[in-house]
Amino acid sequence: MTMSRCFPLLLLSHLSIILVARSREVAAGLAGHTGHHD
Repeated sequence: MTMSRCFPLLLLSHLSIILVARSREVAAGLAGHTGHHD
């Protein structure tokens, strides 16, 4: 597997991790804002 071939995969996985972390942060903020806790 060449570097140019696996780079997009690394970038995609990195972006998805960032997206999940951000959405979790937003969800936690909304939950704290409305006063609901799991």
